[in-house]
Amino acid sequence: MVGTLKSTGCETCRKRKKKCGEELPSCSACIKAGWKCPGYPRRWKFVDENGLLALLYRNKKYIFEDVDHPESSGDEGSAFRGILMNRASVSLGPTSKTIVEWPLASPHDQICSTLCYILDEPQNRHTFPLKSHGRFYAMIPPRLGRSTALDDAVSCLCVIYLDSLRSSQASSKECLRLYTRSLRSLRKSLDIQHIRAEAETICASVILQACELVLNDEGGRWSQLCMGTKLLIEEHGSEKFMQPFERAMLESQRAWFILQDASVGQECFLSRPEWRQVLKSSPTPIEIEEHASISLRSELCEFLVDVPGLIREASSTADQLLNGALDSVELSERRRTAILQISSLKDAFEWWYCSKITPLRSISGAVEQTEFTSTSKTSPRDDLLLAVVDCVSNSIMIKLDTLLANVESDWNKVKVDILNYQKAQARRKMMMYQSLQFVRAKSLIAAKPLEFGLRQLWLDAGFEQRNKA
Repeated sequence: MVGTLKSTGCETCRKRKKKCGEELPSCSACIKAGWKCPGYPRRWKFVDENGLLALLYRNKKYIFEDVDHPESSGDEGSAFRGILMNRASVSLGPTSKTIVEWPLASPHDQICSTLCYILDEPQNRHTFPLKSHGRFYAMIPPRLGRSTALDDAVSCLCVIYLDSLRSSQASSKECLRLYTRSLRSLRKSLDIQHIRAEAETICASVILQACELVLNDEGGRWSQLCMGTKLLIEEHGSEKFMQPFERAMLESQRAWFILQDASVGQECFLSRPEWRQVLKSSPTPIEIEEHASISLRSELCEFLVDVPGLIREASSTADQLLNGALDSVELSERRRTAILQISSLKDAFEWWYCSKITPLRSISGAVEQTEFTSTSKTSPRDDLLLAVVDCVSNSIMIKLDTLLANVESDWNKVKVDILNYQKAQARRKMMMYQSLQFVRAKSLIAAKPLEFGLRQLWLDAGFEQRNKA
């Protein structure tokens, strides 16, 4: 409500129904009559502007204060303040609106408001696609305020988003300060046994991976943070990951855990029977509502979990054959078993790719165009995830072909197979690099771990050269 002054005259003139001239210090009517003029009280005329305000803010949910404010000496948690304009309920569903309904009085309420804005704003699905990295982000708001490590990690993530809105490429001092504080809070939480076992602590470590990817050009220490998250999840135990929030975090990190173990020649803990049982369990109602790309990513990981073991066995067998080891019965049986396992996985994987991925994708022939168009009506998040799945799938098929060539003793005798092998390798590499270029153009956070995963598969030296180009 906005007030404007309204002329009313002095109180004496109003009572005696005289016209008041409102002269100072006393009106002329009171002077002529010999009365004492009491002065002029300030009166206000109220104007209803609800209609104009509703028209002004009809397309807005939030009002943000100036993000360039100086660093305050008070609570560090109030580095940014989001003010909610409308009210809605908090939902655990990843497809529903995640908006708070309480007054934003505490720091974690302000963090929650900003995170909800990032998740729900349509434009952010292109510029800051958090949901493409894991559907657990939509389940974070109700958990804020329980863990200092999670609150600090989300604070850092939100400030990174605010920095991305500016034209400057360098990270702000506030962002670096919050990232340092987040690492310190996570380290303190890991030192306390009962806090270390909480899901919020694992979530904070996953969020800090994304922060590390954004703040460092070469990925920084992302692989170390990812390895730490893997150890936390393994220590947590498979029975704890039956709940939607924990399961969503595991699904988002699953592929990177497998590729990390493949790089050192060991099987991932996810290949153990108890973890396989958890990951193959019946989906919850929340998971049924997920987009096709997330489901395809889970199906890809079902194939990917067996790759590290095949790499180790095939490499060991190939080394013995190369070193001229005696072709004993045991070695022949190992070679035959390795060929059978690789061929079986390769055939099943190629059938899955042709039936599930090929109908959803169409990439132009030129790598430089980096065009990735979906044949169905999908969201930007689906397109990004589909490109990641397509890139990893082609790299896996290249690796399986290479393993099969290493253990197949009669490979060099079949000239036609060699030509077909080379053509298939070249076609797969072209499709892999096209998908990689698409991911690079869409999301820096998604591109960096994808490049790391491709390196772990030991594709060839050409990957490093094209990556630098």
